[in-house]
Amino acid sequence: MRLAPVSLQSSPASASSAAAAATGVAALCSLAPIGHHINECFLIFQRSGLVDRINTVKAVLPPSMADFQAFYCKSDLVDEPDKLQRAIWFQLMRDTFDALLSAAPSSDRVRLLSCTTPFSSTWLSTLPLNNRLVLDDNTARIAVALRLNVSPFYYDPAGAPIRCPFASFSARVCQQVDMRKDFAHAVSCVFENKVGRSFMHDNVLASVLEIARDCRLRPHHLPKGYFAVDNTGVKIDNKQPDGLVDFGDLDGSVLFDVRGVCPTSQSSLALNAADHTKTMQNAADDKSSKYLTVAEQRAVGFVPFVFNTYGGLHFSAQRFVDKMIGKYRARVDDEKATALKYNSLSALCISIMRDNAEIISRAHSRSALM
Repeated sequence: MRLAPVSLQSSPASASSAAAAATGVAALCSLAPIGHHINECFLIFQRSGLVDRINTVKAVLPPSMADFQAFYCKSDLVDEPDKLQRAIWFQLMRDTFDALLSAAPSSDRVRLLSCTTPFSSTWLSTLPLNNRLVLDDNTARIAVALRLNVSPFYYDPAGAPIRCPFASFSARVCQQVDMRKDFAHAVSCVFENKVGRSFMHDNVLASVLEIARDCRLRPHHLPKGYFAVDNTGVKIDNKQPDGLVDFGDLDGSVLFDVRGVCPTSQSSLALNAADHTKTMQNAADDKSSKYLTVAEQRAVGFVPFVFNTYGGLHFSAQRFVDKMIGKYRARVDDEKATALKYNSLSALCISIMRDNAEIISRAHSRSALM
């Protein structure tokens, strides 16, 4: 929308020619249709409250129509005008997003907000530099469909309902599902998750251990029964964290346990209606209450590594990754550390997308055979 500098302002031969050029530009801005459109834009921004809201260190929207005209017609007199342009467009997009979000059904609102969780969009901009960063066509198709809530499968709308493969002996929710309308049901299906989410969990665990190794730390996948007894010899039931990362003598060791949640499952929608991170926070709290005492007894830290099925990470998992990358950054230059963080988190997110595709494809294949 910002006008390019006009020829009247370029390379003035003298002070008088510069003054004439400025006068000519101001006159040009007052003419229709340029002046009319600039004035109209300012009035739109003013009515929508942008004049008051865009007033930061990086960008200040001119408060009057005359200043707004001067800004767009004599942009070479303003430092970095593109920052204001970006700020205006960002605010307009944010307003449009908020308006559409407020009018959306609860399930769509939770889905859209879950897709804004940190790192949930990393896979969209990842370059396929190695096998860990590659999405095959089927996985990419299902990943996009899951994000947009548009079925990647074709079923006859007039045909019989496509039931969950576990509908005959599972919960009432599965019995009521028509997979023509809810193609991603398998991601949140309790029975499907006993198998599907187990290998998703294992792949995320493997990604976390890989990040630690790439950061030149000492990660350990804890074997079953590692915490069979506490430090006093008393038996511990159901206490098995997934791994441990040794950060060195000064920073000690940190236990972690991986947990995945589906924000749009039937059990999560009510919790996430007001806060789309509520299910993730509850999962993190549950893991902390389960393992903090065990960690304290052994004088180590504990981190709940919680992720959602859109690839987003809970803030505790983000801090854990940042701590590992920070140790690596102390040994190498900043560029290498930044690249490692981006590639590692991209690989983790892509791993989740692959597993989503596998779970959904397998469920639809089973249903087709029923």
